[in-house]
Amino acid sequence: MNFLFLVSDPREATSSIHPEDGCGTASTVMSKSFFTFPRSSQAPGDVDEHYDAFDGHSGAPDVGVYDELARRIVYPAGVDYEGKPLVVMAACNFPNPKDSDYDFLLQRVLAALDLYIDESDYSVVLLAGGGQHRMSWPWMLKSYGSLGRKYRKNIKSLYILHSTWWVRVLFDLTNTITSPKFAKKVKHVATLSELATLVPLNQIDIPPEVYKHNSKYEAHVEVPAQDQGAMFGLKLEDVMGHEGENGLPRVVRDVINYLRAEGLNVEGIFRRSPSSAVLKQVKSAYDRDQNISLSDYDPFLAASLLKLYLRSLPEPIIPADLYPALKKVEPITDDSELVYFIRHTLLPNLGTPAVVLLSEICSLLHDVSLHSSVNLMHASNLAICISPCLLRHPTNPMVDATMSNPQSGGVGKLIVACIERTHEIFDLEGSQMAQQKTDSAFSISSTSQPSPTSPPPTASTYPTSTNTAATSSSTSTARRAGIAPSPSKYSTISSPRSRSVSAINPRTRAEDLFVPKSGSGTRASTEHKLPQPYQSVNRAGGKGVVGELKRVFEERSKVVEAQAQAERNKGKTVIRRSFT
Repeated sequence: MNFLFLVSDPREATSSIHPEDGCGTASTVMSKSFFTFPRSSQAPGDVDEHYDAFDGHSGAPDVGVYDELARRIVYPAGVDYEGKPLVVMAACNFPNPKDSDYDFLLQRVLAALDLYIDESDYSVVLLAGGGQHRMSWPWMLKSYGSLGRKYRKNIKSLYILHSTWWVRVLFDLTNTITSPKFAKKVKHVATLSELATLVPLNQIDIPPEVYKHNSKYEAHVEVPAQDQGAMFGLKLEDVMGHEGENGLPRVVRDVINYLRAEGLNVEGIFRRSPSSAVLKQVKSAYDRDQNISLSDYDPFLAASLLKLYLRSLPEPIIPADLYPALKKVEPITDDSELVYFIRHTLLPNLGTPAVVLLSEICSLLHDVSLHSSVNLMHASNLAICISPCLLRHPTNPMVDATMSNPQSGGVGKLIVACIERTHEIFDLEGSQMAQQKTDSAFSISSTSQPSPTSPPPTASTYPTSTNTAATSSSTSTARRAGIAPSPSKYSTISSPRSRSVSAINPRTRAEDLFVPKSGSGTRASTEHKLPQPYQSVNRAGGKGVVGELKRVFEERSKVVEAQAQAERNKGKTVIRRSFT
């Protein structure tokens, strides 16, 4: 997680937030509540003017008022460029220490911080400019000592914007006394334009006082253009195809294979972060379409690479226009109702590539959660780590922070259900979601260009012999993504645009759906037993569609890797072959 800490020169006082600025009744009352708290040691009779901030009987500070102030001092800002949670601290919102109880305020700030970070790595941005008041040395040292291990150990970066001589001296002495290693994590930033090269500036709610202070150093804030490579930053449809026909993106496929093989028992997987420099190098290698083996790195890098890919998508997996509907899950406590909600409300409103990608990620996270006794990552922990990468509100990162928390309902709660009951949710045979997506079903024709007037699918359309088993398995993949009807239940569906399953080349193998086309990975032929048709896969005692496709996928990966290794041993270039 990253912190953004706004610290101001104590000598620069602005009248815009002073209670006597004469801005009107409402403004004056708000300023008194936030910036002129009386000391808790005063008697009840001495606080009539500020009665709203204190308990009328004991003279104790009002918890609600201090909580509101804490939310103005510490608040989330999504995730940084590496997928770590980003937290902002605005020093300009600290009240006058002479008129407030800083010890009680510290308790409320730490309580607010608990809402935004867990045991995972994070970054902080400290906005130091534009404030009126400075904190005392004893209070700063006491505050640092109050931070638990998860705060001090897991912070990876601290960016200090507009750091003055006072701030530099303060942190240098604090680091010398407490932790010399912490100094390596601190970076002083001069302007907002420089900060924009380090963290996503558009996600940060920057107070007006900070903008005013920044204008002393630069006239305009410049945000760097986003680089777009051959993998990261591309639209999901451009990589996977509009119906997911190109299979998973290469980087996602590599991560899933590697983590299933070597990462399921790693403690803190998806929570701990790798070296930032190495992560950037591996990302650049994928953008160059360079051959790379994740087994040469650690599982933490692979997990962070997956989160980084999700974060780099131009459009998030779960769009913001679904937020109002997704908030309805908060009162739902029955798991069956959650499954029904996901299958009939969430998935039908996502694009087919997004559904396919989400299903594979949740399947991986399900496998990780099965080893939670070793890796300490149960479904709720995994949802906390992955949910922020699936969301991106265009204007308010606070909404994303709330939606991604499993305890607050919303997307976090849904992702927990998707992880725990992934096979039930994404094995969509016979679901109404398939019927809702009939208009986007796969084409069924034995020719390469099916006629738009071809008849609707019937039970006889689906292959029943082993020679066409691959086509049937491809169909089951389409049903898992909610884009093709079940032959047994929807054999008589008629739609002007519904097409039958055989539009895919009859010679296509099921595992080809997982092998992207040119530029996305190596393809090679192999000889091994193909799965039986879809109708026989789901018979009693069978492994189910998900299990069968997973088996095919794993076999395919092993064969391709073995052939590639054999070619490398011969000193030859791997030849790309196709099945057509």
